[in-house]
Amino acid sequence: MVNLDFRYEAESHKNLLDITYFSNRKLGFSIFKNVMLIPATIKGKSGGVYNQDGSLINETSLYLECGLEHIDSKDIQNPVDIYSDTCIYMGVYEPCWGHFITDCLKKIWFIKSSSYSQFENCHLVFLSGKNTKLGGNHRRLLELLGVDVSKIVVCTKKTLANELIVPDSSFFYDETFTMHYTKEYLDAINYVKSLFKDEGKKEYEKIYYSYSSFKKKGFKKTFGEEKLDKFFKDRGFLIIHPEQHSLDEQLVMLANCKCFASTEGSSSHNSLFLKDNTEVIIIPRGPYFSGYQQTIDSIGEFNINYVDSALSAFTSKNGPWSGPNYFYVSEELMEYFKLSSTQKSLYRKTNFKDLKKYLTYNCVDLAGRNYYIQNIYSEKFFHYLSLNSKKVFPGHYLKMKISHFFEKIRSGNKRS
Repeated sequence: MVNLDFRYEAESHKNLLDITYFSNRKLGFSIFKNVMLIPATIKGKSGGVYNQDGSLINETSLYLECGLEHIDSKDIQNPVDIYSDTCIYMGVYEPCWGHFITDCLKKIWFIKSSSYSQFENCHLVFLSGKNTKLGGNHRRLLELLGVDVSKIVVCTKKTLANELIVPDSSFFYDETFTMHYTKEYLDAINYVKSLFKDEGKKEYEKIYYSYSSFKKKGFKKTFGEEKLDKFFKDRGFLIIHPEQHSLDEQLVMLANCKCFASTEGSSSHNSLFLKDNTEVIIIPRGPYFSGYQQTIDSIGEFNINYVDSALSAFTSKNGPWSGPNYFYVSEELMEYFKLSSTQKSLYRKTNFKDLKKYLTYNCVDLAGRNYYIQNIYSEKFFHYLSLNSKKVFPGHYLKMKISHFFEKIRSGNKRS
């Protein structure tokens, strides 16, 4: 069940609830000879496996339209390395956890299939633009799935494969850019879940996965999530920063969880590993749905609730999922938890340091990295700002900054 009643504009998203994400697709594999593995990002693309005529082999990039459909013949020539023995292609290695548990597991089914016995001595090849080895939790998940990680090769150079086995994908896009999964993908996830039982550990009954401690070099992705941390902690949730825990620790938490909450993204994608009938609270980053999360929502029997509690009025040119995002304790979130008027007043009395930082960040970067977008989030953002402007901008210097900022918006540095 998916509940959208606590979104700013619930009706505009309800058509997504009618999509069928499960696929009865029959999986097989293909054998290719003398093909080129190109891991580096050619013209900003993720790379993939290419025939000698420069055409991209289907389902070998990270996901649909992520790899160039065709490359010049000169890019096929002069490989840096050669795989003379038969190898099995496992896909593009993407360290981002949300991509790893979806895009990077889509060919794992082959190792569990009867066809694998004739190729079990072959190396398992992942493509990667810069990562020469798998991360710790990534390796551990593959181990839990029964993969012999000693057979894994991470290809970071243009490499000719004399013979390459390419399994079909069990998690894939269709032509409408909708993601689907097959029974084989579901079996893999359920197998991992079966290894970690609900032991009645009370401390993990309510957990909130937070990005507030996550630091990405050179980019501030979220502002204000510390307020959500406090709000959920006040409601009895254990605040979890997933980057600080091993995979096994997290799977124990998720197996014992009765109510899981997170802002949307890789953290919320961990709902994959929850037991059925778990209450799930997802706080979107902006006025859109993550295609990955939509598909994940359909995989288990969860009670899913989308609750808007963000005012992300700006977005990266790379897309809204890249941030920067601004979170706060919204009326919708307080209504979801049925707070009294007295309780609500406590969360309305807040400091605005994070909002000031969010605005200053976008004042500086608007001409370069970020866009202002006209939508329900920006409307609510500016309404919220107008109500609290004296608290946010008490000083003359910041007033000048915000004036300059609005001038940029009026000059056309926006999109709708």
